[in-house]
Amino acid sequence: MVELRFDIHIYNSLNIELKEIWNKFELESSYSAFQSFSWVEAWYDNIGSDIYDIVLQIVVVKNEGVIYGIFPLSVRKLMRIRILEWIGGINSDYLGPLLCD
Repeated sequence: MVELRFDIHIYNSLNIELKEIWNKFELESSYSAFQSFSWVEAWYDNIGSDIYDIVLQIVVVKNEGVIYGIFPLSVRKLMRIRILEWIGGINSDYLGPLLCD
């Protein structure tokens, strides 16, 4: 039996470290325009943070330094309920993770 141990990192901001990880992973994976770092950053700066007041919860899954996936998630509040959802909301055609090929 093969045992895989994954490291899970959660980012609450679109910092330089995440940008480097994400842009490198874009070269190694299949993704839509709505999953690119540049689109997510633009959406967050113009809509997510201002209109929806979301909190980023971007999950990066690694195994021995190799990235297996990036899950661009966020938390928004609706009344007293916190909702974990994909970044992009109604402004995105494709909501989902970036996964390794």
